[in-house]
Amino acid sequence: EARIEDGADLVGPFYVGPGCLVRARAVVGPDAVLTRDVTVDARARVRDSVVWERTRIGEGAELQGALVGAGVRLGLRASAGAGAVLGEGTQLTDFSRTA
Repeated sequence: EARIEDGADLVGPFYVGPGCLVRARAVVGPDAVLTRDVTVDARARVRDSVVWERTRIGEGAELQGALVGAGVRLGLRASAGAGAVLGEGTQLTDFSRTA
């Protein structure tokens, strides 16, 4: 039930759950888990991360080695690096970066 647009890149191993949307030019994996109803916008990258339900990863945003709670919003080109933990409902504004 997930939707993967043409031009999206899935790099195994990965898991994309039901209701997820991976837009064209987004990259998911390796070692990425999108649980349910997660949107990964164009040019975003998710690797070595777990992303819980109802999260939106904005255009050009990047997750690497992060644990992301439910209902999180990553803005345009926002970035969460290794070891980052974003709690439920967190909003990382456009161009923001975590360690």
